[in-house]
Amino acid sequence: MIVSFEPNWPDRRFGDDPHALDHLMEGLRFQIADDDVDPVEADESVSSALALIGRITETDITTDWLQARHSRISDPSWHPPMP
Repeated sequence: MIVSFEPNWPDRRFGDDPHALDHLMEGLRFQIADDDVDPVEADESVSSALALIGRITETDITTDWLQARHSRISDPSWHPPMP
């Protein structure tokens, strides 16, 4: 795994290269926190996550894409690191 994070806490990243997506996350807003000067609403955080997925896959995340079936390859032995 190269990098993993939760959209509402992007500063808590795990993986071999925690900053691998930094260049793709530019301009996106994820973190939801009470003490943010300019807090991010949940809808904006979700929109940012979808935009990041689109940047990674080079695909517009449209309704058709969301409703389509997608395959994925995963490693069944992988488990997220303990915090």
